[in-house]
Amino acid sequence: MNGLKALFEGFELILSPGLKRFVLVPTLVNLIVFMALMASLWGLLAGWVLAVTDFLPGWLDWVSFLIQPLAMMIALVLFVFGFTVINGFLAAPFYGILAEKVERKLDPNAALPVESLGQLVGRTLGREVTKWLWYLPRALMLLVFSLVPVINLLAPFAWFAFGAWVLLIEYRDYLNDNHAQPLSLTRAQAWEHPLDSLAFGGSVLLLISVPLLNLLIPSAAVAGATAWGVRRRQLSQSPALPPA
Repeated sequence: MNGLKALFEGFELILSPGLKRFVLVPTLVNLIVFMALMASLWGLLAGWVLAVTDFLPGWLDWVSFLIQPLAMMIALVLFVFGFTVINGFLAAPFYGILAEKVERKLDPNAALPVESLGQLVGRTLGREVTKWLWYLPRALMLLVFSLVPVINLLAPFAWFAFGAWVLLIEYRDYLNDNHAQPLSLTRAQAWEHPLDSLAFGGSVLLLISVPLLNLLIPSAAVAGATAWGVRRRQLSQSPALPPA
């Protein structure tokens, strides 16, 4: 349950005194991205449904009632993917600052490097590129897997697990990035407790598809994942108890 606890703690942290103001800008970015994607996908959805309906021959008119639910599912997948990618690049510097403030709140003695705003922006955006260069080849492999008959029956579960893992890496990495640690460390830490990692990422994946609630989910995920990492670091650094 550590993954779920971390997400709940993230909500508590972003609403706590001293941290709320660092959530304002990312939330505004989320709102802009949300409205732009909704408007774009609404037009795309309407045009797609109309085009497919017109293409169907008369004797397949009975299939038309299935088109709109299918289009809604496709639009939902595109929305979650687009929201995560666009929001990640636009708000990455602000999430880096939020992760730093959460770490200092939980561990005032944390040794964090001093850098300018320009260095922060360049570092966080470069890290996003690094993460997506790692994600995309694996997504393409999963896409090929999804096209194989019979095996593709497992594709929905594989895509959900992959999406959960991507979001766990995405939001947990801000802590390590602030300490100039490689992305490989974040991936290794995720594998130390894979069920907790999937629980965290899966919860974020489900909640980020909920309109309006998804305005706060990324900030809560950054804060929760950072707190999770800080507490595990503190636990590993605490002295062992003497034998009884």
